[in-house]
Amino acid sequence: MKLGILHLGLAVASVSSACTFYTACPTPQPAQPAAGSGTGGGANGGTGNTSDGGADDGGGTGGSVAMGGAPPMGKWVNETFNLKGLDSECGNLSQLSSKPDEDMLIVSVAQQGLFHKRSSDTEWTPLGQGKGSEKITNRGTSFLYDPEHPKVFWESGIYNGGGIYRTDDNGDTFKALNIIHNDYVSVDFTDPDRQTLLASGHEQDRKFYKSTDGGETFVELGDQLPDEVKVCPQPVALDAEHYLLGCGSYGGGDRGIYSSTDGGDSWKGVSTHGGGAAPLLASDGTIYWASEGTEGIVTSTDQGATWDGPFGGGELAAAKPVELPDGRVAALGNGRILVTANGGNTWRVVTTAAPFQPLGVAYSAEKRAFYVWHFSCDVPVPNDAIMAYDWDYETE
Repeated sequence: MKLGILHLGLAVASVSSACTFYTACPTPQPAQPAAGSGTGGGANGGTGNTSDGGADDGGGTGGSVAMGGAPPMGKWVNETFNLKGLDSECGNLSQLSSKPDEDMLIVSVAQQGLFHKRSSDTEWTPLGQGKGSEKITNRGTSFLYDPEHPKVFWESGIYNGGGIYRTDDNGDTFKALNIIHNDYVSVDFTDPDRQTLLASGHEQDRKFYKSTDGGETFVELGDQLPDEVKVCPQPVALDAEHYLLGCGSYGGGDRGIYSSTDGGDSWKGVSTHGGGAAPLLASDGTIYWASEGTEGIVTSTDQGATWDGPFGGGELAAAKPVELPDGRVAALGNGRILVTANGGNTWRVVTTAAPFQPLGVAYSAEKRAFYVWHFSCDVPVPNDAIMAYDWDYETE
């Protein structure tokens, strides 16, 4: 399978695509519950520290995983509703997100656009229906919400149409930025004018972009990346000059996390783990970053200078963790949801296994439920694309 042509007036790229998160993968199989005791620490125990260039000092995988008390007994409930069978393409329902400041779930359906639902709704309603809105047809890959302006958020996506869209009116209208085929978008929220944006190219060798004018124009920073990296899907702008970049093994490059403190002119490896999915920047300043496969999650409490972990190796999946309203963090593991209350050191299994291997997890504070999703390479949206599991963070 070939990717389409990427053009920004700067570059043209076409590379071979393998089975990855957003390309044509085999149909996911139902998740299998793990043993009741879960996964313990690494071979040598302890917590690996991956500071100063990414050397693993701990020698093992930290962070135990356990059922903790009675095993979960809840059931997953189908909430695909009116999206079932909607015409689409391979990668049909690619992303789901819970808007952090209000009762709204948002999903991306390839070629159809974005849809939203309140906790009491039994139908998904299209976004982007306002006058002058540009139509979103991409396969959504990420959502980014402005912490100070509740009606402002960004969507990134791949293959069709634009790569990044911005809304200033809570999804009534969207504007396409001048870039296409993007796995991730990050914004410097320390700047009140939101001028610095970072974006990654999807499955493309050393394609990494920066905008200093709010997304009107982008320049490539790929030539400044270390020689050993190839595809780096997750860039993070901590401020106008300090960036983190998660890199994977796709294309034969080294994987891990890299840091730049000079606006992307130079880079230093800070962890050999992480970079397997989008990171979580938690409200207490901790960064949680999943590794590829089931290597576990690494964490940083000093803006990415040093990293601890990986935690939960052999269990936690390569998916973005989510922060719960009380500050705990939830992550996927073997088709189930696990929760940590101590920065990743220990994890508790809190749900039964979903009926498929989920692509990600979201949590609705209003619904008091976890949501997971998956896509297929059939044309229509699967009948079970979205599943919910009741779990009250205040009582559990």
